[in-house]
Amino acid sequence: MRKIIAHGHHILKHLVRKDNAHTDIAIGQVKRKRRVIPPGFIFSDRGVPLKFAICHITSGIRHKQIRVATLIRRFGKPPVQGVKYDVRHGSYAILPKTGHLLLTFQKCPEPELQLPGGGIDPGESPLGALHREVYEETGWRIGNPRRLGAFRRFAFMPEYDLWAEKVCAVYVATPVRGLGQPPEKDHSAIWVKPEVAAKTLANPGDAHFVRKLFRLA
Repeated sequence: MRKIIAHGHHILKHLVRKDNAHTDIAIGQVKRKRRVIPPGFIFSDRGVPLKFAICHITSGIRHKQIRVATLIRRFGKPPVQGVKYDVRHGSYAILPKTGHLLLTFQKCPEPELQLPGGGIDPGESPLGALHREVYEETGWRIGNPRRLGAFRRFAFMPEYDLWAEKVCAVYVATPVRGLGQPPEKDHSAIWVKPEVAAKTLANPGDAHFVRKLFRLA
C-alpha cells in the first residue's frame, strides 16, 4: 500500500500496459474540490511521476490542492475485460515460529500451499476473521497480530461460482497453541522455512510479503 500525492500540475497521461502488475492499482479516497481529473490519468509520488501506476477513475474527481490516494498493488493476472468482479476483503497471516512458517496446504479445487486466512464475513472484523480462518485452516490459535500491508488479485472462485477482486490484508502473528487437526475440510497444516515458502506459495502476493518480511532476494 502506498500513499500517492496528487499535485495540481504534476498529473501525467499514462499508457496502459496490461502485462505489467503495476498498471492495475486501485484508487482509494480522494478529497473532492473544484477541478476535475478525467479517467486515464495518474498521480505523481511527491512530484516524481509513477511509471506504472494507473488510477482507475470511473467518474471525474474534483481536484485543486494536494490530495492523497491509497493505492493497493495487484499481483497475478489482470482483470478480464467485460467480466464483473465482486470485491471480497480477506485477512491472511504469516506465522513464524522457531525458524519455520506455519502454512496451510489446500487439496481442492487445486493443490496449493497458502498463507492461512480467508474472507471476512458480514459483520466480522478483519482481526476476527484472521483468528477464525487461521484456526479453521491450521488448527492453531495465534497471538500478537500486526498488519504488514495489503494486495489485490483477480480470480475465479469456484466454491462461490463468481469472479472476485480479492483485497488481501496480510498480517504477521505468533502461533500460540495447536489444538488438533484443521476443522476445515481439505486443509492441513505444514511447516516450512521462509525461503522455501517464498518459492512454493501458490499466490505471488503471499510470496511477496514473505520475501519482504524476511528480506529474501
